[in-house]
Amino acid sequence: MNPIDITLYTLIAVSILVLAYLFFSQWKKLRLIDISAMPKAKLKSKKYQLIEERFERKTKDFWSRWLERISPATDTIAHMFRSIQVRVIRLERKYRHQLPMQTHEDKEKVRQKVAALLAKGQELFDAGNYGDAEIQFLDCIRLSPQEVEAYEYLADIAVKKREFEHAIESLKFALKLSPNEDRLCYNLAHLYDEKGDIDTAVKTMKQCMKLAPNNPKNLDAMVNLAIKIGDRVLAVSTLKALRVVNPENEKLSELEERVRGL
Repeated sequence: MNPIDITLYTLIAVSILVLAYLFFSQWKKLRLIDISAMPKAKLKSKKYQLIEERFERKTKDFWSRWLERISPATDTIAHMFRSIQVRVIRLERKYRHQLPMQTHEDKEKVRQKVAALLAKGQELFDAGNYGDAEIQFLDCIRLSPQEVEAYEYLADIAVKKREFEHAIESLKFALKLSPNEDRLCYNLAHLYDEKGDIDTAVKTMKQCMKLAPNNPKNLDAMVNLAIKIGDRVLAVSTLKALRVVNPENEKLSELEERVRGL
């Protein structure tokens, strides 16, 4: 066997070993996928899509670097490498589609576990044990990523720690999951106000007003924000709406006086 043949066979052997290593490393990651943590098909599809795209990108980048280093005389070997790469990706896709679906019994167990975690987290939060409460709510989200209440509690815990950025991120994610919930908008606007970002607070409260224009709590908050930024037109119109929906509001006289001072 001449030196060229030895070199070619060595390249083939080394490349196959590297490919095998890449495949099995990805295979292990796929086996760790927690299906119970993704109750919605859309979230599962997105997660699998990200895994698949990342895997394809890594393998393609790897082979691109290798192919740049080998000479044109090794076109046959390069073709073989591409074929193996395609087979690996197909195997990964096949494995994904064969992942077991949750049974009704499994879903019920998850639901009960989530309810227990929420209850325990609320108990710890009310007792002022925010660190342990946070663990309960994070475990809850791991099992049920769309549990809006858990995100709200995480935001409350972050506020207790004066970590407003974390609180805002938690509420923003909760709002993505439940975009029509004006309560989330109201709390988010309040956080922006506490942080000192008054412009974003006003913008968020306007979004809240669109969701629940006749909610006295929202109207009251909007009047106060309008007064704070000196927007007399907004303050007057909002105060008028508040007077209509809640004429017995004890704050009306005070708010009217503050608006007249603008």
